Amino acid sequence: VSLVAGAALALYVALIFLTVQDVLRVRRVKAADDTVHMLGDSFYAIYRVNFRDGRYQTIKAHQSASALPITGDYGQLLHHISSFVQPSALKAFEDSFSLESIRRRTSQNIADYGGDYQRLFGQTYRWANIRTLFNRDVDPNVVILCFRDVDEEKRRELQHTLLLQDALEAAKKSTRAKSNFFSSMSHDMRTPLNAILGCCDLAQH
Repeated sequence: VSLVAGAALALYVALIFLTVQDVLRVRRVKAADDTVHMLGDSFYAIYRVNFRDGRYQTIKAHQSASALPITGDYGQLLHHISSFVQPSALKAFEDSFSLESIRRRTSQNIADYGGDYQRLFGQTYRWANIRTLFNRDVDPNVVILCFRDVDEEKRRELQHTLLLQDALEAAKKSTRAKSNFFSSMSHDMRTPLNAILGCCDLAQH
């Protein structure tokens, strides 16, 4: 009887341990899921791109991509995205995010690559940021392609740059004006000074 009771107790303890472990695992998964959801809110589109087989999987899509399948050929996705890119930046955009470029960067283990470009939203071009994120330890064949609207911060940045350029140009003009003033004054003063020095020299003789 005691053996049966001991076995039952051990089984009960093991059951409690497994239950606690399961609860903790569920909490960790939920915390991770909440974190991913919060990060996802910062991006208007997120895709998993398998650069080995040239396929993509949609994690989150902008409403303009509603006609695209959830999964498909990456070339189709890039063509769709490119149709919204400002024409002057189109070639650089397609070159930077072609499968060949992505494969080259991942072979160099570049974890984070991207930049800002102007994208058509409705009838208006706005600044967007595109990034490819790569972690060989998580998946050696996949990058995360994500897009974020950065129009407001980009315009503030450009305005700040223009203000700095204006201030620099004003400083240069001020420096040139001072230089011209002293150069002119020096020239104007040289003639009477030479005359005075000449008279002093004559007086000494």
